[in-house]
Amino acid sequence: MKLAPLVCRFGWVALWGMLTAAVGAGAESQSADPQAEFTIRADWFDRGNVRVSAPGENYADKYPCIWNAGNVPNQSEYDVDFPVTAEYSFVALYTAADSRPVDIYLDGEKVHQGFAGVTGSWQTSQANG
Repeated sequence: MKLAPLVCRFGWVALWGMLTAAVGAGAESQSADPQAEFTIRADWFDRGNVRVSAPGENYADKYPCIWNAGNVPNQSEYDVDFPVTAEYSFVALYTAADSRPVDIYLDGEKVHQGFAGVTGSWQTSQANG
């Protein structure tokens, strides 16, 4: 098992719902079930400078979300305890009326920039994955 910080940095975007890590049986896998997965909701961050909206509040017409609290870049950090050594896929849903890419860091290293597409709305009911 490994505890690794997963950090999302962004200018302004509404992230909602879940960050899902799907385990795949890689070369270093300790007999990981290729169908296994775990989920961390975006609003379950351990540290950050973002606001949280529950359903019915700002931008959260369907699902809870995190969004700009005023300090840019926005940041949410998740301490993730990876259950086995394996290859993981990171999946998240986002909504954006304008393109606002998100940088994804793992153990302090930038591993991806994503969520740059436009969904046409800031409301969570319009989220894409």
